[in-house]
Amino acid sequence: MKLKNLFIIVITTVSIITADTKINLHGHIPNGITETGLQREYHRIASILKLSDNLNQNAIKIFYYSDKEEKILGVRLPEWGGGGAIGQDTIIIPVYKRYAFYPDDYLRITLHELVHIALARAYQNIRIPRWFHEGMAMTLSGELSFDEGTLLSKAIITGSLLPFDSIEYVNRFNHYKAQIAYSQSHFAIQYMTKLYGYDMLPELLDSARVYRKFDTACMKVFGLTVDEFETIVKNQMIIKYRYAFLFSDYSTFWIIASFLFITGFIITLHRNRKRRIAMETEEKLSDSEPDQDEGSTLSGSK
Repeated sequence: MKLKNLFIIVITTVSIITADTKINLHGHIPNGITETGLQREYHRIASILKLSDNLNQNAIKIFYYSDKEEKILGVRLPEWGGGGAIGQDTIIIPVYKRYAFYPDDYLRITLHELVHIALARAYQNIRIPRWFHEGMAMTLSGELSFDEGTLLSKAIITGSLLPFDSIEYVNRFNHYKAQIAYSQSHFAIQYMTKLYGYDMLPELLDSARVYRKFDTACMKVFGLTVDEFETIVKNQMIIKYRYAFLFSDYSTFWIIASFLFITGFIITLHRNRKRRIAMETEEKLSDSEPDQDEGSTLSGSK
């Protein structure tokens, strides 16, 4: 069964046709998801990426589905997944999950997937790294719903930061590892735009289109290989977040603070004990020594 036929009976279908793109919303459309809102946000994304007017203009179909319809759709997201973009035309978003990165924030999930669609349409014949794809989607859809600083800090201290290449397989990761992958991707794009501005993004992608390779484009635009950029990004993460979790995670902070206090108390007791023993030893030695003046007097009276 085709996706476009599935929701004819389920719930009403809403369509919006714009001068640029037609957006079809299907299924259990959540509150707050509106045609005008998505239209405005898609134009914002398109303007940042400077998308060409001659791109794929096929309708973007967005399906909001329940757990009962998941098997009928024949789709399967990771256990932490809040949505997915399929090709250049389709977005799927489950409306029953409570353990995604954006629980119940269906507008943000939709925007995240719209960024993937926009990138797929603009650069369909170029392999864009997954970390760049996800970092862009996170940046242009809004902030993360989990504490990125604390997460990256713990990953740094435990040696859990991921190689950028491994993020290609993020759909196979567990929830925690996926959070690290998305946080690193988000940080990388945030750092990139901080240094070069948003105008750099279409320049980098256009260069990738010309040279047919993202790594070559990175060298042409930044003068850096992707590996060199990754090293710089990770160094910046370490500088910014190495000890962040000590102060943001109150339970950890108080455990460490208590440990340091108890350790300091024990050290002080030990020092005082050593000092007291030294003083007592000195007093005993002093008492055991003869009085020199008294000894002289006695010997003179004999």
